[in-house]
Amino acid sequence: MEMKRRKKPLFLRRDWNKKLKLGGRRKKLRWRRAKGRDAQTRLKRKGYSKSPGIGYGMPKAIRGLVKGKRPMAITEIADLEKLREEGEKSIGIIASKIGKRKRVEIAAKAAEKKLKFVNFNPEKFLEKIKEEQSKKKGGKEEGKEEKKTAEKGKEKQEKDEAKKVEEKEGKEKGESKEEIAEKREESKEEK
Repeated sequence: MEMKRRKKPLFLRRDWNKKLKLGGRRKKLRWRRAKGRDAQTRLKRKGYSKSPGIGYGMPKAIRGLVKGKRPMAITEIADLEKLREEGEKSIGIIASKIGKRKRVEIAAKAAEKKLKFVNFNPEKFLEKIKEEQSKKKGGKEEGKEEKKTAEKGKEKQEKDEAKKVEEKEGKEKGESKEEIAEKREESKEEK
């Protein structure tokens, strides 16, 4: 005989629909026991939201199962071996505190062993990481090219400014453009 999960009502806080500060935020929607003297929920009146009780619990056989399997928290690579030993009985859940570097290692091993997780798809995760790395490499190369072009532009501007300054000085002295050009060539040869 296979047991099924029973549907149970959403246990929402009293007056969540009347007060914007309660209804608009998921965190504030969580159940809080009605304590008021005239609270209809506390009095369990018909038509008002249900309050949680012991009768709403799941049967022991299926309590705590996720997709019909026991969840197992994965925090390190050694846990993957335990998960593999359990086989079809359990399913993995990656802990949220795990960092990116360790996640990549776990994903690689899990993809190799073809393990399943509730909140994590190792193949998709590894693809995403590869894309990010390729973007970073591409971005660095583009940045180098932009810097080179910017440096070339600055050099060109400096040369143009130097030419203008020389021409102004030459005009003040009464020299022609040809004489200024000759002086410039002589100074280049000296350097």
